[in-house]
Amino acid sequence: MADPFEQALRSEIVAINNGKFRWFAVRAQDIVVVDRTGQPTLSPSQAQSVYMRLIGSKINQNGVATTRFLSRSGHPFLCPVFGALILLQSQKTLPADIPAAVYMSNRGTPSCTSTADVSTRLKLSAKRTGNDPRHFSSHSLRSE
Repeated sequence: MADPFEQALRSEIVAINNGKFRWFAVRAQDIVVVDRTGQPTLSPSQAQSVYMRLIGSKINQNGVATTRFLSRSGHPFLCPVFGALILLQSQKTLPADIPAAVYMSNRGTPSCTSTADVSTRLKLSAKRTGNDPRHFSSHSLRSE
């Protein structure tokens, strides 16, 4: 995992001192999908944008949190708003303060989404929709 963005999809931890760790992972409580008026919504037909609060990273351990804003991409499946809605729906029975990549598996146990899983699904979706899968990876999800 040489790409720093790929690390953002994982549940990042960093040792701070005396064997203690601090999480730097996006949590469900840090993700808000909003409608045209800026009100929170979980309705796919009303969802227009997603806000993600980033509390820090391994290289920004004591920095001020920042918020990223992503709009609909226009693509029916490869869209950050659609992705945020699915992510929040998969998290609904879990605590909001755990990493957002954790979900309940079909076996009823908490599981975690890996960057490789995300990349594989993106490439498969791209191929199924007539796009060249070489142009899509977990890096494709980054806001620029």
